[in-house]
Amino acid sequence: MNIEQQIEDEKVKRLFMWYSGKKPGPIKIDIEPHRRCNLSCLSCSRRVDPKFHMINETSKELEMPVEKWLSIVNEAANLGVMQWHIAGGGDPPMLAHVTFPIMQEIKKRNMHGILTTNGTNINDKNIKKIVDMGWDRIHFSIDGPNAKIHDYLRGQKGCFKIGIETIKKIKKYRDSKKSNTPHLNMNIVLSTENFDKLDKMVELAHSLGIEYMFVEPLIVYSKWGEKLKLKDEHLKTFPKHLKKAIELAKKYKIDSNFSQLDKNLDLKLIKKTSAMNEIVKEEMEKIQQFSNPLLS
Repeated sequence: MNIEQQIEDEKVKRLFMWYSGKKPGPIKIDIEPHRRCNLSCLSCSRRVDPKFHMINETSKELEMPVEKWLSIVNEAANLGVMQWHIAGGGDPPMLAHVTFPIMQEIKKRNMHGILTTNGTNINDKNIKKIVDMGWDRIHFSIDGPNAKIHDYLRGQKGCFKIGIETIKKIKKYRDSKKSNTPHLNMNIVLSTENFDKLDKMVELAHSLGIEYMFVEPLIVYSKWGEKLKLKDEHLKTFPKHLKKAIELAKKYKIDSNFSQLDKNLDLKLIKKTSAMNEIVKEEMEKIQQFSNPLLS
């Protein structure tokens, strides 16, 4: 049984402990060491802030020193935490002197680690650190099968080339060490620019040695996001493109969330992606009717 399956099993055990009145520690911790980023992604939640272009500076005022983070990691280990996800509103590796010591401490304490990154702030030295420390999984945010689309959506010319090179270098060094970690993920935000190119995204993932692909609906935070949101005419053809991607992913043995059974790619959810309160209300009503037949 791999560590990720152990974590899933432990979630069930601790849920029963909580239900019986005990107080188990948390399983997973998600953190953002800072909010700095070198890209200007059109779909980013940072665009909610009217001072969007000042976030890197305001982040400096809120950031904790690495010593504090290391003490939190050790406290978490003592509480029985099993998994960490380092992500946030920026790109974690941009603050390398904080992020990589946190990662090393997580692995030193034998906890499972996930890093989400745009892939443009990891130098060769830190690539070796990632592999040598036994880091478990990296989610690379790639929104297009080529530089034209990805660079447009990410708001920075040249970021596709750098991100792809980072993935290649990590895989090359990982393979040279005969290691199976970190596992490589590709995260894709669905938009008008890429919804019909999922098959090309799978081809790209296959060429890079990506092991898992995750597609999520775009959430509208700004006028830019509104322009990128799928309209009815896009949704009519989306299942056709999704089917093609599913077939390719199976062919290349790439695991994914492409199945329509996954709520992330439910057409209703994609259409109402910025009206989550409506979705939640509808789902809660279904649950209530199921639990109380008299209501139906």
